[in-house]
Amino acid sequence: MKKIFLVIAVALMAVAMLATPVFAVGPPPQNAVNNPNADLSIGWTQLFLPSGLFIEWVPSVMGNIFFQHKSATDFYIGNAIEMTIAAPEDLGPFFATENKWIYLTEASYASFLLFVGIPPSFAELYPDGLYIRFVFVGK
Repeated sequence: MKKIFLVIAVALMAVAMLATPVFAVGPPPQNAVNNPNADLSIGWTQLFLPSGLFIEWVPSVMGNIFFQHKSATDFYIGNAIEMTIAAPEDLGPFFATENKWIYLTEASYASFLLFVGIPPSFAELYPDGLYIRFVFVGK
């Protein structure tokens, strides 16, 4: 009797897990409009979490890119790869580190922003540096 109950309970749990929606990387913009932590004003979705994590979904020619940013002032990630970006050719190794945390100093982050077409003044928001991780979605 106990085995039958256990089999039924496990089967119901398996069905419930399969019926639960899978977490999708990136919120649809229509769902983010009512979120006070979301910003859609620059052409892509940005989400500022209360924990200090900053997430953005950026459309690009390589597919959508899912970025996570953490300020080095608030977080420490010991296994992050420290990267220096001083020239456009330095971006090759950067984009080869998909789904790994990378540490950029303020100067390296300013160079990165300059090369991708964003004003480098945004790097001033991270005086102690920045951890960044990205994943290409829909390549």
